[in-house]
Amino acid sequence: MLNKLKNQFSKFPDKADLYEKHLDYKLQIFTKESIAKNNPDLIPIISLLNSLSFDFKQPSTHSEIEDKLKSTDLLILAVYNKTPVGMATYQILFCGEKKLIYQARGIIPEHQKTGLGKKFVQIAHYLCQPEIISARAQNPISIWTTIKSGILKKTYPIEILYNQSPAMQKVLTDLIMQRGFSIKEVNPNTGLQKKAYKMGQLGNYNIDTKHPGVTMVENKLYEIGLDKNNGDAVYYMGETNTALL
Repeated sequence: MLNKLKNQFSKFPDKADLYEKHLDYKLQIFTKESIAKNNPDLIPIISLLNSLSFDFKQPSTHSEIEDKLKSTDLLILAVYNKTPVGMATYQILFCGEKKLIYQARGIIPEHQKTGLGKKFVQIAHYLCQPEIISARAQNPISIWTTIKSGILKKTYPIEILYNQSPAMQKVLTDLIMQRGFSIKEVNPNTGLQKKAYKMGQLGNYNIDTKHPGVTMVENKLYEIGLDKNNGDAVYYMGETNTALL
């Protein structure tokens, strides 16, 4: 499937709005307007990359990716040796009267632990200048890369539960409803959503039990009742540190 992705990408006209470098990776950055213009070319690339990142047995359908891209305000592709190996999408929302970006990232396993996840969120923070960054995840490594970026002042519910901040609890409930879910599906204190992913564990990832940050997140997820095999996930978020802009 990786060769198929490389071949598909070779046909893609390079029409990104911005470019960044990270180690040996070329980062292509697309704004909402350029995503719309390049939609037909981007759809098969994102579908294959999504499947490789999360070990989907069946690639995401083109209609699913098309719907996803319609709501995407910023797309980042990480390219290595002329092949896309990672991506991140960001949707701008207003929740609890605050500007929020909702993050979704996927990186092919061989290119994980390279700092790409951290770099993605740093770029999005700089370009979108949100007051809050949020995502849904079950992988403690993914959550830790966002915390490690240093952008969030405090990370709910990892460092502090939502019920200790009525304002952030309001942001959570607004986000859930804007994403099309019932607030009854998500615990308002912990952000836990049971059976969020039908396939159970989303992707193959090995937890480094010797890494203090990852272990801290993993322990917190266990504490709030997250079961990866059940497909559970948690909404995590935090207010951003504007001093970094």
